[in-house]
Amino acid sequence: MNRKVEAALRSMTRPGDRVICAVSGGKDSMAMLHALWNLGPRLGLTVSCAHMDHQLRGEESRRDAAFVADYCEKNGIPLAMETADVSAYAKAHGIGIEEAARTLRYRFLLGLDPQAKIATAHTAGDNLETVLMHLLRGSSLHGLSGIPPVRDRIIRPLLTVSRAEITAYLEEKQIPHVEDSTNAEDDCLRNRLRHHVLPLLEAENPSLLDTITRLTKTLRREDAFLAEETEQACGRCVTAEGLDLSRFHAQPEALRWRVMARFLEPVPELGQEHLKAALALCDSPSPSGRLSLPGSYGLARVYGSLRLLPPQAPQTTPEAVTLAPGQQVQFGPWQVTCQWGTAPDTLPTGTVALPLDAQPLTLRCRRPGDRICLPGGTKKLARFLIDKKIPAFWRDTLPVAAQGDTLLAVLPLRADQRFCPQPGQDCLLLTAIGMEDVP
Repeated sequence: MNRKVEAALRSMTRPGDRVICAVSGGKDSMAMLHALWNLGPRLGLTVSCAHMDHQLRGEESRRDAAFVADYCEKNGIPLAMETADVSAYAKAHGIGIEEAARTLRYRFLLGLDPQAKIATAHTAGDNLETVLMHLLRGSSLHGLSGIPPVRDRIIRPLLTVSRAEITAYLEEKQIPHVEDSTNAEDDCLRNRLRHHVLPLLEAENPSLLDTITRLTKTLRREDAFLAEETEQACGRCVTAEGLDLSRFHAQPEALRWRVMARFLEPVPELGQEHLKAALALCDSPSPSGRLSLPGSYGLARVYGSLRLLPPQAPQTTPEAVTLAPGQQVQFGPWQVTCQWGTAPDTLPTGTVALPLDAQPLTLRCRRPGDRICLPGGTKKLARFLIDKKIPAFWRDTLPVAAQGDTLLAVLPLRADQRFCPQPGQDCLLLTAIGMEDVP
């Protein structure tokens, strides 16, 4: 075991590093603490210990904390300890006990020393169980790669060591440890796999542990390669406008899933069903569409691009409002201003000009049958908006300026040709400021 741990540490650390061992008091963590404490001087490492009492097993939890404290005191090992009410935290945050314990444990460990590495005692057996758990629940290549040996400041020097090797090491070095009574229970998937499934698999393949260890090493290597390819593909596909669909579809299928996941990375609790729906939106024959995602995010298909919309309140159809010169009103996501002015040769973007007698003026949403007169003739408003490539889910938010049933203009795009004043004429200038994504 010592040779495996030393080889792992040489690849995970460098002389001068500080390493904090996360120790529960059980077999695996006590073997790790003993090995690292003794290898530390040879490798130039400063080794210490940390223990968290999760307060989940009553007197047994207090026993474990006292055991670790006593062992460290007798052996002169620096120790940091913390007590956390995991049950209360889980209840307050609406999460499971296991997730709450992990969150509080890593918060404690990583907060001890911002420059130190944190050594956890995950073994080859833990890695095998994790792969099986991911396989049963459904997983990507990343999940089937098992537990990473290094993740940021967290290192796992026992990841190639079997539990049999750990037991032999404890006996040889006469290292004490405590037993967690919950390890014998079948109340969680990991324990059920360990107690009932693994013995059957190992009967079929006595070298199962070594087989899975080699497999996950290969998968991690290939996953790292694909992750690098994904970053390069994102550089090609993601622009200021969003995800360029023509470039996206030019990528190999194996990368498209990863690129989409990377593009949607800000979305919390993103699941496979969301990725599948996003890819379907990309492949849809419709040039526009919208998808709701967790965290109130939205995903919009806007012709040749896909845009991730930040969290926002649910969109509602704006109510009609009246507008007079000198007024500014809010119409849905638009801020519309009306003022007297002179028609310029070229109107600023977002501004339309109407004759002075275009009063009283009403702002409303489009209606079935609305038509607009253009230089080339009259066109249905619906067709005009399609031709302007206004996404379908935004068309009902556009302010339509009207007098009675007569459409005068659609903001911020243009006025009806029949009501456009000549340059230099006194007029009403209507300006709409709002959704920057509208072409």
